[in-house]
Amino acid sequence: MNGFCGIFCSACRSKSVVVIGTCDIAGAGARALLALQAPASSNLVRTVHTLQWGGAEKCRAVYKRPSTASTGSADSDAPLLLVNYGRLAHAPLVSLLVVNTPAASGQDPALAHALLQYIQSHAAASATPKPVLLACALRMAGADSKGAFPYVLALNAAEPPQALGGLQPLPGSTRVLDGLLAALIHCIHATGQPAVCLVVPGYKPSRANVEIDPLLPVTSRLGQHVAAALGLVYDEAIAGQLMPSYVWQADLRDHSGGDIMYL
Repeated sequence: MNGFCGIFCSACRSKSVVVIGTCDIAGAGARALLALQAPASSNLVRTVHTLQWGGAEKCRAVYKRPSTASTGSADSDAPLLLVNYGRLAHAPLVSLLVVNTPAASGQDPALAHALLQYIQSHAAASATPKPVLLACALRMAGADSKGAFPYVLALNAAEPPQALGGLQPLPGSTRVLDGLLAALIHCIHATGQPAVCLVVPGYKPSRANVEIDPLLPVTSRLGQHVAAALGLVYDEAIAGQLMPSYVWQADLRDHSGGDIMYL
């Protein structure tokens, strides 16, 4: 199975809270994580690492900042990123795994396995591992993606962060049509990894290189709640500068291999 090559923690096993954001149906997971910042009053150090995965040879980053953007960062140009926040560069408190690309056809299970394996192999030894936070948008029947509040789903007896405690539980009838998200949830169940899914209703973009503000509220709704859970800041201006470089398609097919599931 293809694994990752990269830096999770250069000096010790990580005790950080890990968040995964993907190019879901609305691109909200990856886009929201790319727009997170440390609070101005904090002394958190931000470090960015590019991850290499054996199945990513043909993958390209979806969201990129235009060259005219004044952020001074080209982080989003890589399809797979690890963004750490900590008081020391080698001791992160928060680790963001940004999957800024769709997996190649048939590669969702391999990518999901690689992500979970990478997290668990770099986690600090503990009798009670910290829950992973999976931030995503899902197409939800009957949900108003322009006004619905986020939902939360706890897996493997995970305890949601206090900031998410008041959210509604994800309906048990929710169907996960996103192949990578379904594969991630399968891997989480199979490995026993505690996890909390933060879900906003979403929809797919129409085409690239057009006004993407219709998707920005979906991303912002997700990003604001992720930021509150982590003690970070969601910057909507940065999210607004992140433009899709091509039309991606989250894998929404009904796979015979079981990647589509009900929760």
